[in-house]
Amino acid sequence: MAKEKFTEDLGDYWRAQQLATEGYAVIRLFERAQGEAMYEAFKRSLRELPEYKACRGWRYCKTGFGALGVASSFHNRFVREMRLRAHARVAPIMAEVDKVDYMRAHVKQVPCTRFERRFKGFRCKEDTEGPRKLHQLLDRMLVRTEDQVPTAESWHQDVSIYKDGDTVYGGWLASTDQTASLIPGTQHTHAPAAGFAKISPIALQGILPRARTVEIPRGCLLIMNQSVVHEVVARRITSDPMCRLFTGWRLTYDDRTLLEAENRQSNSRQDGFGSAQSIDSVIDDMAVPKLPSNQLPAMYNVRNVDDTNQREGLRSWCAGHVQEALLVVTPKYKDGIRLKTPRSLEPGQVWKIPELHAPSISELRQRSRLSPADFDRPIDWDALLPPYTDLERAILKPHDPLKISTAWLLNATSKLKRKRDQ
Repeated sequence: MAKEKFTEDLGDYWRAQQLATEGYAVIRLFERAQGEAMYEAFKRSLRELPEYKACRGWRYCKTGFGALGVASSFHNRFVREMRLRAHARVAPIMAEVDKVDYMRAHVKQVPCTRFERRFKGFRCKEDTEGPRKLHQLLDRMLVRTEDQVPTAESWHQDVSIYKDGDTVYGGWLASTDQTASLIPGTQHTHAPAAGFAKISPIALQGILPRARTVEIPRGCLLIMNQSVVHEVVARRITSDPMCRLFTGWRLTYDDRTLLEAENRQSNSRQDGFGSAQSIDSVIDDMAVPKLPSNQLPAMYNVRNVDDTNQREGLRSWCAGHVQEALLVVTPKYKDGIRLKTPRSLEPGQVWKIPELHAPSISELRQRSRLSPADFDRPIDWDALLPPYTDLERAILKPHDPLKISTAWLLNATSKLKRKRDQ
């Protein structure tokens, strides 16, 4: 597979061209020395997450993938500081993308006569259509250690719920040197449904020769159209913990966010029913939001409970890492189905584990007031998870990408950083 080195000297115009045509781009957000400081700040913020016990190693997630499922992973001060900084850098590029992105996603099979053979299921941008709005997507932190190996995922697309004219981008901010394995230009190979869409062997034959490994240096941001075909390689970390903050953006004509879409997933136990969420309620309660794929993040995998061989590992992880305030005796899935543990436990044995889907920060604050002994340390909630500012809310809702000043965003970022460092 070809390897692509990071190129420093590409301007915003060429980054926008690359995003519109190849479906991805890597941009620098921090210089190398700043990236190292950001990595240390990332690790400090992990140590402060209130759902976990203090100084218990780096195992913040039971899955091999390493993405956290707790609410503070989406809403802590460090994450929000990075969102503001990233938005200041990305919004002008997205405005440029909207000018050159002549192909608009369409959930129905609407033929495009100009590019019918190449882009089946998409339509051309019409001359009468104005510029699209932009909003950033809420996403979470990931930390992966030497003893965590992600499950290999063959070539696939992660497809969001699209409205006519939408383009949804994912990606991440790399706190360590990382890579991504993808096939450029495949964002127009549109999948019929939202979620995980595996590529058939026949379809893969024609595009696999274009596959490449993209370098994402520390402090750089990968922006990738969510429909770009990519794979997850089961590779073990051999040095420092790998840390990343997942990010996302959506260009749209819609006035609503992706959270307000509703689409039932096939695995109701793990993903819930794809129920709509209000962006304001998620922000106010600092709740766990749905991912762009319409899945609700989980603290662990249901196989950790259902599989006898994995059950002891989950029990040990809960006892050593998770705050007592999150543990319950009879956990249920989001839709009310009980876990299978009572049938498999020894007679008289009680097993306390977290609910599959973590509680909101608002609920945890209430628990800390009622039972402070369930936390292993005093939690300064207002310092770690302050209320969202108007600007932080604004970037999470559809807006004109050129109306929110870069200077405002960077100024707000500096204020958050000063408060975090105090």
